[in-house]
Amino acid sequence: MDLEASFNRSAELHDSAADLEDKAYFARRAGDTSAEIEYTKQAYLKEAEAASLLRQHPSHHMHVALHLNAALFAYRAGYYHKSEILIAHGLTGQADDIQRSELYDLLAKVRLCLSLESADPPKLDNELELTWQGLEADAGLLDVNMLSSQMKDWHTLLRSTIRYVLSYQFKEQSVSENNFRVLAAPPKRGSFKISIRLVPVGKQLSLPNFDATAINARILSNFSTLQSGRLSTLRSSYESDEYYHDFMRHAKSVAPDGERVTAIGIEAAVDDRRRSVLFDRTAEDISSVYVPPVDHETLKQYRLSDELHEVIGELRYADAMTPGLEELKLQAEDNSEWRIHVPDNYGHNLGRFYKSRVKVAGRFKFVDRRSNLLQLESIEFATE
Repeated sequence: MDLEASFNRSAELHDSAADLEDKAYFARRAGDTSAEIEYTKQAYLKEAEAASLLRQHPSHHMHVALHLNAALFAYRAGYYHKSEILIAHGLTGQADDIQRSELYDLLAKVRLCLSLESADPPKLDNELELTWQGLEADAGLLDVNMLSSQMKDWHTLLRSTIRYVLSYQFKEQSVSENNFRVLAAPPKRGSFKISIRLVPVGKQLSLPNFDATAINARILSNFSTLQSGRLSTLRSSYESDEYYHDFMRHAKSVAPDGERVTAIGIEAAVDDRRRSVLFDRTAEDISSVYVPPVDHETLKQYRLSDELHEVIGELRYADAMTPGLEELKLQAEDNSEWRIHVPDNYGHNLGRFYKSRVKVAGRFKFVDRRSNLLQLESIEFATE
């Protein structure tokens, strides 16, 4: 194949990979993890072939971009060794500062994944290991204020998880405050990895059924499900909405900011083997698909947006427990959650729309900030 034919073929493969990447994105937004992975694998194969056709031409303007894309697809598909090789080839090209930074950031994530997959012996049953990744963290350093905030949030998250696993009421703080402690070891050398241990206070019987392994397993399961974008699955795993929203609030607090911290590795021993999750969804990413509960007391202070917004999705359920504040819950087709407030004077029967695909039109409600919260104007069955 001559040079011009190679460039043309590379461009065709790149376009095909971009189409597959789009399909993977929409599959993830829809919560279809298996389809997302399959499209990502196909995109990797196309982009890797496109990159290979330029391997002998490192000065070509697409050399670095194609290798970076292929490495990213390989990373998302779980092909960490292949991703590492593609990154190395990408770094031989004429990368600008932004591309070089992205390549090294991806390389750090790939190597963290490889370390999480290593055959090290399981950690202690009561031990949870957290590894922060980022330019400073990789050198064994983290901003003191950020670390302090992170540790406090992890501490609170662990306490809440213990209360949930042991089936206590959400507000029974004394259960976790008085019966166990959270202890942290110094960071490991060469990275920023901290071990956290859950230690019961006094006699073990003071907290019946206390099992640190079950608590760590719940933490890993929650972050794995959130990482994959399956919020409906995560929510249904909780018997209490209070605990679900509490976890989401703290997950946003400990999530990477995408700059100083780009990913967090979470490890623990579960069922005599080590399990791990690499969590790299940012707080902004979580906010795009998650809507926190609204304090009804604050709804007295709002104003409606001028524009009318439409959302298509499945009407999951309605909350009519509070007179005058009936609220619809809507799971949109992009996997985002919406809260639809029904005006007092809305006279139509909404029950027939339950668990149906509907199109809702409404105006944004402003309380403290704009969010996925609409005041209902109209609702109809979606036909398109």
